[in-house]
Amino acid sequence: MNEKFLQMEQEKQRRILNAGYRVFAENAYAKAPMSEIAGAAGISKALLFHYFHNKLELYTDLWNHCVRVTSEALREARVLETDDLFVMLRRSAQAKCGVMERYPCMGVFSLRAYYEREPQVQAVIREDFDRQSQRSLELLLSKVDRSRLRPEIPLEQIYQEILWTTDGYLYHQFLTGRLNPARIRRDFDRLIDHWALLYGRRED
Repeated sequence: MNEKFLQMEQEKQRRILNAGYRVFAENAYAKAPMSEIAGAAGISKALLFHYFHNKLELYTDLWNHCVRVTSEALREARVLETDDLFVMLRRSAQAKCGVMERYPCMGVFSLRAYYEREPQVQAVIREDFDRQSQRSLELLLSKVDRSRLRPEIPLEQIYQEILWTTDGYLYHQFLTGRLNPARIRRDFDRLIDHWALLYGRRED
């Protein structure tokens, strides 16, 4: 976020952020008007352009804010302060659902951003997403106690299969037009129970 925006009172910042998340969550990038974002935030379009020079800058700042808020929530949830993969997954799911409750349209925005086809958006989002994903994988591989998992299945394979399932689930929820944090919590509790049975080391 730029300095002018960060100097604004917190409540006004939050209104603009939520307005941006909502409008971009409901529309493809090319069809999301800045005037609608300004109206939803209760400010003039001219003032919105005072804080963000163009739509791509606002979109990119929203994405970066999403990444930052989510990262802070994961740290607060102590996701990496355990070596148990399934505890990590539960803490991560709880933290991300908490973020969705604070910013109701952020989850749909982030999914739409990932699947956005506008070239100038893809150039920013996909590169950053791939970098974040690689960093997450490296951290997970360095932290997880593999002795808790089935030795015949590589951790990298377990991670990839969980990621594919998660992506498929969230994409299905995205197609409904809304992400329900309470439902996602329940569904992921069941999924994590299933993964623990599937990938956890079996007692002899």
